[in-house]
Amino acid sequence: MALGATWEEAEDAVGKAMLEVLRRWVDIRFPLAYAGRAVKSNFIKQRQHDREEVARAIKGGHERPEAQPDALMCELEDNQWLEQIIGTLPPAQRDTARLILIHRMSTAEAAAELEKSQVAIRKNLQLAKAGLRKLLQDQQRLELEMERRVQNSTGPDGRKLDDQ
Repeated sequence: MALGATWEEAEDAVGKAMLEVLRRWVDIRFPLAYAGRAVKSNFIKQRQHDREEVARAIKGGHERPEAQPDALMCELEDNQWLEQIIGTLPPAQRDTARLILIHRMSTAEAAAELEKSQVAIRKNLQLAKAGLRKLLQDQQRLELEMERRVQNSTGPDGRKLDDQ
């Protein structure tokens, strides 16, 4: 899942989406497109719910205020998504992107850490950003293609899905 879900989170989101699709089957004109959007929506809602869990527990008197996650913890969770995507890059680009985009090092610091020139670090960062951009664009293109196929496909009775 391009949103950075773990395998388990993706399975949970798909399971919830399938329940929604089954509940609303009669009213849905494009089930596959609906399911795709529902998976993303369920994942995002669950992430938001998880982030607010401690605050709700504190408000309800079940936790002490010391349990409130700090900004660093939220940043670490957001970085998990970026870390997963960066993990798909070639090794030199991956190492450079991790140091600069996640650990917030300067190019000079990253060059010293990786024992490479600053020119090499800047080039690897440029290639890493281009690779990440392409990866996200490819994902969006695949999602659009899937929606187009759903709109042009036919159901079991041979009629277009939008006619049913």
